Amino acid sequence: LWMNSSGITLSLCFTHSAIFLKILGIWNTGQVNSYRNCKALDAEVTIGMPVFNDIKFIEESLDCILNQTFTNYILIISDDGSTDGSGEICLKYAREHSKINYVRQPKNLGISKNMEFLLSQAETPYFMWAGDDDLLESDFIEVLLLKLKNDYESVGVFSTYQRIDDN
Repeated sequence: LWMNSSGITLSLCFTHSAIFLKILGIWNTGQVNSYRNCKALDAEVTIGMPVFNDIKFIEESLDCILNQTFTNYILIISDDGSTDGSGEICLKYAREHSKINYVRQPKNLGISKNMEFLLSQAETPYFMWAGDDDLLESDFIEVLLLKLKNDYESVGVFSTYQRIDDN
């Protein structure tokens, strides 16, 4: 269980698959070093990607997001102090793609605080987390968002997932 500053309580089960939430309350955690291309403006979905030392999958994961059939989103990457080159790759993608905002945390927050930070940055009606090693089908966002929109009583949707051997 987790309560944000607006008093909204969320109960989440985390796996390595993404989750969509209807945003009910947003708070701000302050300034950090960032490369910001865009604000949410008319975007419908914010994708929050916590990153820490996952150079092996980061480019493929970012390409999966950029190749989605649903395109009305912004991607916020929060690098938690990577030292393996992941941050440089993310910054390169942010410079090349206007849908991506890159944030490098000034100190390592840990995964939970980094995910909380990403959620706090959302300015759109819908939010999802994407892992820095998640490989998504091209219609992933479109299918899950449609399911969420069609069930007004739901606040989140999950998908099935497959584990990939790191080797």
